[in-house]
Amino acid sequence: MKKADVILTDKEVQIEGDLRIKNGEDLIIENTKGKATAKLSSNGTLTLGDSTAPSHSHISLYGKSGRTIISDSYMRVKSVHASKLNGVEGQIKDLEIFGWKNEEIIPGKIVFKGKSNTDLLVIDPIKQDIIFKDGTTLKGILGQSGASSSGNQTSNANQLDIKNIQFKNGNEPAQYLFESGTSNPDKMVLSHSKNFSNWGLRYSDKKDSFHFDSNGKGVLNVFLGSKKVGVGVENPTHELEVNGSIAGTQAYKTLSDVAFKENVESIVNPIEAISSLNGVTYDWNEKAKQTKNVEHKKQYGFIAQEVEKIVPELASTDTNGEKSLNYQGILPILVEAIKEQQQMINELQSKIIK
Repeated sequence: MKKADVILTDKEVQIEGDLRIKNGEDLIIENTKGKATAKLSSNGTLTLGDSTAPSHSHISLYGKSGRTIISDSYMRVKSVHASKLNGVEGQIKDLEIFGWKNEEIIPGKIVFKGKSNTDLLVIDPIKQDIIFKDGTTLKGILGQSGASSSGNQTSNANQLDIKNIQFKNGNEPAQYLFESGTSNPDKMVLSHSKNFSNWGLRYSDKKDSFHFDSNGKGVLNVFLGSKKVGVGVENPTHELEVNGSIAGTQAYKTLSDVAFKENVESIVNPIEAISSLNGVTYDWNEKAKQTKNVEHKKQYGFIAQEVEKIVPELASTDTNGEKSLNYQGILPILVEAIKEQQQMINELQSKIIK
């Protein structure tokens, strides 16, 4: 072993050769104030820095790949290779990753490598995206205008294959449609597919309503605020409005309990009312066929405008100016007319017998 030569100058100490410290002594380097800024202990521990110093102490290592800096607050290195990274109590409390460009700090990517140095997964903080091995991006999968690593928009083939979604028990909403506001644009809650995105369930924030759409047109519409439901009617004017027929295996029932009625009176002149009604047959015209779901066969009924003149309470007009009839309301008038007519027949029969 070559003995060390110590060269002293007015600014530095140069050591050429090997330097050994025996008998458990430490090598200490002090600053001009007499405080230790570096200490090499005989047990192999190297201590750098002074806790009272205004600047950070560091170690600079130079090589062909560049410079590596290790300080008390950060480590600046071109690449890190490790099979395991441990923190306090087995966890990483804070992991800050950044890089330098023109001596400015820039966010750094997290890259998971595979064989042949292949990128398996890249987390890009600048693009706010995750890039997979095949170039697919998380934004592209979620339909948020994501692009592949090559700059191309992701295709349908890159959609996630989700078999099912299960939410935790509790009363928290499964999902939120909007961040805020009450006049957001209509949004599809659930669509058939990318190619048939206007087939499914749509929510209208402005109308506070849900719409089951068929090619963009609501076929079943539920209005939460006005409590109206339209089947084949996009803007129902009644609590339940159906553009078509209604069928069932039991009778349609209407509330008729006397506990909810007042001002009950007998129908006056029922025969006169029935005699004034004009039952007709008719066919639906082209306007009805184009705008309504009507049967293409002969119909039996009344004309609403005519009935309105005789029994106004049986006719109603919606917000579109279209009139409809309460056909059920004609039954009690008809019953009383038959009773009155039967009484007349009975009286005539009594006179004939006498």
